[in-house]
Amino acid sequence: MNHRSTVKLLPILALLAVVSCAPGVSVPRPNAEPSKPVPPAEPSTIRVPIVIDLASTLGQAESMVPKEFKASKDWTVVDRNAVGDFGIRFEALRDPLRIDLKGTRLAASSRVRYWIEAAQRVPKPIVGGSFWQTLGTCGRGEALREVQVGLESQIAVTGGWQLTSKTSVSRPTFTNQCRMTFLKVNVTDRVADAFTQALSRAAVTLDQQVARQGNLRPLAEKAWGQLSTPIALDSGFTLSLAPTGAGLLSLEGSGRTVTAVLGITARPAVSHGPASKKRSTLTGLADTRLPEGFRVSVDGELSFEEINRQLQQRLVGSTQNVDGHTITFTGAEAYGSGERIVLRLDLAGDMAGTIYFVGTPRYDPQTSMLSLADLDYSLETRQALLNVADWLYHEGFRSSIARQARFGLERGVSQVRARLEKALNRELSPGVTAVTSIGVVRPVGVYVTPSGLLARVAVDGTMRLEIR
Repeated sequence: MNHRSTVKLLPILALLAVVSCAPGVSVPRPNAEPSKPVPPAEPSTIRVPIVIDLASTLGQAESMVPKEFKASKDWTVVDRNAVGDFGIRFEALRDPLRIDLKGTRLAASSRVRYWIEAAQRVPKPIVGGSFWQTLGTCGRGEALREVQVGLESQIAVTGGWQLTSKTSVSRPTFTNQCRMTFLKVNVTDRVADAFTQALSRAAVTLDQQVARQGNLRPLAEKAWGQLSTPIALDSGFTLSLAPTGAGLLSLEGSGRTVTAVLGITARPAVSHGPASKKRSTLTGLADTRLPEGFRVSVDGELSFEEINRQLQQRLVGSTQNVDGHTITFTGAEAYGSGERIVLRLDLAGDMAGTIYFVGTPRYDPQTSMLSLADLDYSLETRQALLNVADWLYHEGFRSSIARQARFGLERGVSQVRARLEKALNRELSPGVTAVTSIGVVRPVGVYVTPSGLLARVAVDGTMRLEIR
């Protein structure tokens, strides 16, 4: 080797000497813990009010109760004594039924005004035969006497989606009862009995008509089927309402209508791409407390493939000065471990080898950015650096890595509020209209999956279906 060749090799040898003198670190790769399952979307309740008009049913029941009883020329025998028969006759006029429907109680009552007369059948001793001798009257030659009659009914909804009523005749209430103390029988009960028999038949008819009119299942199936159908949003997003069960929120009567507010429980979620068309079957009405409110879970995903692409683009080949030392990034990779992210960095320069950071993913819905909160050296890295390069503990270095480990979601979720308002305030199908109020967007959490990160926010509000 001549002198000129030796001179050319000196810089290379000097560089090799510097490199060979650079400290190296060999950090064991932290074990990757299994990912925890992503929790299901938060439960919601969708209100489905169903109004049942009982006007025709109540009208039919009233038509079965006579409006009046005309007095007969003949006497109705109600008792007898040593002399002969006791008899009565009366005339009664009924007012229209007054309907009082409140909550689950239905009361139908009517005022009956009447007069009544009692007589004794007296034998004719010589000529034979008999005649009726009046003993007393009420409501003749004076104000008519009054009695209140009616029906009482308790309305309910069974677990099989059936509106039912259990109706009975109310106990008569006499406002100014006629009393004829010399008689053993209460003659005024005979007036009430004349209407009670008709009211009993009306009670049976009322229960039958309510059962016939109160089958809620067809309307519930219509709502369930609509809620089971995914709703396409814009930008490739799909809303799945995913009904899971049903219950009765309230049953309220007013006027001549009953409103049964059904609650269909669901786990609404927005995702990108087509949703599964799997349909569930309508359940019976559960006798349990339903979740309050309506909320839609919105998921945004970022794959490890994309995270690593961005990390390598930002870091690999770049150089950084740390406390007077120079390092070059030659490799970068992120992977999941339980609920955290492990970040591997390959270094050259004043430090050669591989180090690891660990951080917890966080999502900011205002900026649609994923970041690694509390990013810090792994325990294995800390122990290794204590011996060879404690200058890498510099806060500026750790902070600069944390800034580089921020990622925008490929498909942002912060704009979903407007999409939901548009999709859930319209006619979903003929006869089914959604009325929805959308509230604030709140972060729920970031979940580490085997393939990447899933950021979830929830949009709170209320939703009801109006069915015709």
